Amino acid sequence: MVMLILTAFTIIWIICVKTIIFRRREAALTAYKDVDKTLIKQYEVFQRLAELIKETMSTEISTIEYIEKLKNEVTKLGTDKNNIDRRIALDGELKSQTELLISKILEYQSLSANKEITDLIAQYKKNDDEFKDNVIKYNSAAHELRKAVDVFPYSFFARLSEVKSLDYIN
Repeated sequence: MVMLILTAFTIIWIICVKTIIFRRREAALTAYKDVDKTLIKQYEVFQRLAELIKETMSTEISTIEYIEKLKNEVTKLGTDKNNIDRRIALDGELKSQTELLISKILEYQSLSANKEITDLIAQYKKNDDEFKDNVIKYNSAAHELRKAVDVFPYSFFARLSEVKSLDYIN
C-alpha cells in the first residue's frame, strides 16, 4: 500500500514538473509572438507614414527611401526567432530614422496639421511603448523558462522533453 502511494505521488510530481516546464515554454513563446506582432504593426506605421509624406516632403525622399529599405529588409527576415536580434537592430535604426522624419514633419505646417499623420505619429509612439513592454514580458518569461530548464530536477525532465531555454532580447 505504501509503495502504491509513493508511486502515485511520484507520478503526480513528474506530471507537475513537466507541466511547469511546458507552461513556462509556452508563456515565453507567446510573449515572443507579442514582440513580433508589435514589430509588424510598427512596420505598417512606417510604410503608411512614408506614403503620406512622400509627395509633400520631396527633400526628405532619401530618408523615406532608407526607411522603406530597412522595413523591407526586416520583412525579408521573417518571424524566425533566430533573426530577432537582427530585426531588433534594424528596428532601432528604423526608430532613429522615423524620429528624425517625425521631427522634420513637424516643421512642415501642412503635414503637422494632417490628422492622419498626427494619428500615425501617436500610433507609432504607442507601438514603441507596447514593444518595450512586450520585450520586458518576453525576457521575464524566458528567464522563468531558463530557471526551470537549468535547475534540477526540472532540468532532467526538460532534457527528456527536449525543452531548451530561449535567448533574451536586448
